[in-house]
Amino acid sequence: MMSLPPYHSLSRLDYLLLRLQLELKKTSTLRIVIIAIVLHSLFSILLIHNYLNYYSDTYHSKHSTSHEHPDKGKISIFSKPITNDDIDCERRYKLIKMDFNDPTVFGPNAINLLHSNLIQSKQLTHIGWFSDHFRWDEKIQCFNNRWTLCDKIFIAKCKPNSIRAIYQFVPFKLESNVRHLFFSLRATAEQLVEQSHDGFYGMLALIEFIDFTDEIIKLKFRYESESWSLRVEDYRSTKTIKSVTIMLACYGYSGIASFTDVRLTSESAGLDPLFSAYDICSWCSFKLTDHQVKKSNQFSNPEYEILKMPRYEKSISNHQITFVSQVSMDRLVILEQSLRTWNGPVSISIYILTNNSTNGRIQDWQRLYINKKIGSLKISLEKSTIILVPSVNPDHYPINVLRNLAIKMVQTRFMFLVDADFQPSPNLEANFLSSMNKYHSNYLRQHDMNGCRIAFVVPAFEYLDIPNKEDPILKSKDELIQLIHRDDPMIEPFRLHESNEVHGLTDYWKWYHANRPYNITYKFHDKYEPYIIVEKNSYFPMYDENLFNYGMNKVMHITEMFAANYTFEVLDNVWTIHFQHRSTPYYTDFLKNLTYRLRNRAERFKVLQRIIHQYDVLLDQCRLRN
Repeated sequence: MMSLPPYHSLSRLDYLLLRLQLELKKTSTLRIVIIAIVLHSLFSILLIHNYLNYYSDTYHSKHSTSHEHPDKGKISIFSKPITNDDIDCERRYKLIKMDFNDPTVFGPNAINLLHSNLIQSKQLTHIGWFSDHFRWDEKIQCFNNRWTLCDKIFIAKCKPNSIRAIYQFVPFKLESNVRHLFFSLRATAEQLVEQSHDGFYGMLALIEFIDFTDEIIKLKFRYESESWSLRVEDYRSTKTIKSVTIMLACYGYSGIASFTDVRLTSESAGLDPLFSAYDICSWCSFKLTDHQVKKSNQFSNPEYEILKMPRYEKSISNHQITFVSQVSMDRLVILEQSLRTWNGPVSISIYILTNNSTNGRIQDWQRLYINKKIGSLKISLEKSTIILVPSVNPDHYPINVLRNLAIKMVQTRFMFLVDADFQPSPNLEANFLSSMNKYHSNYLRQHDMNGCRIAFVVPAFEYLDIPNKEDPILKSKDELIQLIHRDDPMIEPFRLHESNEVHGLTDYWKWYHANRPYNITYKFHDKYEPYIIVEKNSYFPMYDENLFNYGMNKVMHITEMFAANYTFEVLDNVWTIHFQHRSTPYYTDFLKNLTYRLRNRAERFKVLQRIIHQYDVLLDQCRLRN
């Protein structure tokens, strides 16, 4: 055992070193390792801290907002245009100045009425940012400047031929009497390339008033700038604002656009730190407003007539499924192809464009033409109904009104709800009933008018090229799978590349190998819109008639069925195939018209709010406030 020499014979430093040597000999290897790890961690944290400080300073110097006008310390904003038309950032604006220190707009206590979360596809909620089929990225980034420390950034991959957007809905309580709003947004673009003369990236806001009118404002950014730029709108109205739908979007460009510090504030919220956006907004409370009643009455009572069917012989077969659809008169030829494999009854609404010279009435030649087309089909006329719906408005296609009319006329127990350009698989009715007898015999035998809440999914496919009328009809599932998996496929799952979420829950790989029906794995998905066979009973929800033209009309019906506790079961032995055809003007508007898309999404939010409250869907944000 080592002993220490007398203290006076060693210097103080020698004594401390010798003491340390003795303590280390007493220390276990494990303790030494732990001490080394702690020291290494502290050193690493110090290095990372220094690096982040350097990066923040460098990034700020590169991307800090700079304005080339002489009024330093002020922020340039675009004022409202002189006219009442939709704001267009290419028009003449008056440059005004706004004090950056105004607390009602930029202050830390100014309440932002917008949520920062992106709604996930499996969430049934209308609170937060809703994404289209092309998802946006999000990240947290810290800034070394005066307007924020850290904030969420939304990142869009812009495409020249289609809109990339996210949306948020802010409904106001009427007693809040909101008339004054502040909009602000920062954005930057990385190597954004303009590829369309009407390209846009920035914010649109649809402001709706209690008198059923609305206005759209736009905050547009220059694509040449890669620095963080600010746009602000100080909006004032003499009318009470009912709701605002915000849209962050880019169109007509290729490249990356990023948005941050998205704010919507109001004088009605004030600066009270105890105040909440929920105190003036009605996400968690719902009333069937006069606006919705007016729209429903406008669309729910259309003029129509039932087409007198050609003579037919009574059928000996007892059909239990009706093919239910809608089509415009100019696309009636599609039925000749899609109904080649269907010999059961149909219930189809036909939209007929008329003119004022005939007082909006259907002309005799139109009835004769429709009668001729229907008479050429090999359908069962006994329980079939053709509904003729005239209109003088070429810009309005009331698709859900047409669907509901067709549903009301169904005379069988089950309905096959499908679009007119889809061809059912051969023997679909017989195969469905065979599957029902095998796996749902009790359900098939019951005659309770209340019925059961099961939606049977018919997997959807599409031809990659327009097939010839002479081409043979697929007779079996094996033939279909062969055409899908061959080297040069002729058929693929419907909208596989455009948006695989639309029919993703069907799980096509599982269907290829399935020999019995199977349930979908999720309780909800906000993009799922399959074609279904469903029982006509008191549980079945009708389509929401506030939705028209193209966009969200079918998917919101499936959303309501999810909310009504329907289960979705995929049938293993039937399918339906889409035929390629020219696009409708409504579809073109949906792809490229920003204001059309914004209005469509605003209606989607209002329908979703009605569904959530009608079916008592509990939202986490609202549960905390009840």
